[in-house]
Amino acid sequence: MKEEFPKRLDLPAAVLDITILSFRVSLPEIENVYGSAHQESSDPLAVPGPTLYRGLEYTCGLRIILEFLLSKDFLYVCADSPEMEHILDHLSLPIKDLWQLASDDETLIKHFPKSNYVWTL
Repeated sequence: MKEEFPKRLDLPAAVLDITILSFRVSLPEIENVYGSAHQESSDPLAVPGPTLYRGLEYTCGLRIILEFLLSKDFLYVCADSPEMEHILDHLSLPIKDLWQLASDDETLIKHFPKSNYVWTL
């Protein structure tokens, strides 16, 4: 599949603040694919620490926020869709130590009723 380059999504955007998945990746790997951060956390002492943000919107309608924790080299992905495979299909990054929110997680079910799980390639 030829990967499209996503449109920049202004932050803060109407993407739910639910981490759908996370994985280990380096800052140079992210910057090589997505360029510089769209926004940085303003308070370096805030928990969980210095964070870089990127908002992305794809032509299929998927909108995601990438939150990169500088202290951990970990990327957290918030999305407006619960479809893990769809989200992973769009990410052009090496993925190590992947964590995904369980499909039966109460938070996921509350914000994404099963009847809303629809997407196409």
